[in-house]
Amino acid sequence: LGQGAPSPHAGGTQPSSASAHAKPWIWPLVVLVAILLLTAGLRIAWIAHANVNPLVGRLDDTLFYYSVSQSLSKNFAYRTVVGEITALWPPGYPATVAFVFAIFGEGLWQAKLLNVLVATWTGALTFALGARAFGLRAGLLAALLVALFPVQIIFSTLIMTEVLFGFVFL
Repeated sequence: LGQGAPSPHAGGTQPSSASAHAKPWIWPLVVLVAILLLTAGLRIAWIAHANVNPLVGRLDDTLFYYSVSQSLSKNFAYRTVVGEITALWPPGYPATVAFVFAIFGEGLWQAKLLNVLVATWTGALTFALGARAFGLRAGLLAALLVALFPVQIIFSTLIMTEVLFGFVFL
C-alpha cells in the first residue's frame, strides 16, 4: 500500500509516517524546559541560602554596583555610595539593574532575580548555539552544564557583572 492509498483499516487512508510517530521535537523541548527550570531553581535556592547583602559591612564591587544602580534609577547619575560621580567601572550592568529598579522598584531581590533570569537565558542561548553547531543532545548537555556550573550559581546572589557578561559574551 502506498502512502495515502486506501487502507483496509477503518475505511480510511494509512497515516503518513510523520503523523504515525510522536512529534520528534517534543522530547528535547521537555528536557530543555526541565533544564531551564533547574537552572532557575538552583540559583533561587542558592540565593535563599547564601543571601549576600552588599549593604551590611561590605566594601566591594557588590556595594558599588548596587549603589550606582540605585543612583541611575533615581537620579540618572552615575554616583558611588558616597555620592561621588565616577567613571571607574563600565555602566552596562548598573544601567541594566537600574532599568529593573525603575520598573519593579529598588531592592536586592530585584537585582538577584535579574541574575536568575539572565542565567536562565544563558542556558537557553547555550542550548541554541550547541544544538545548532553539534546537534540537539550536545545543546542539551551544554545547557545542563551551564545549569550545574558552580561559579554561575554562586554569582547569582552577588550584584556583580559576571552573570550578565556570560550572557552577552555568548
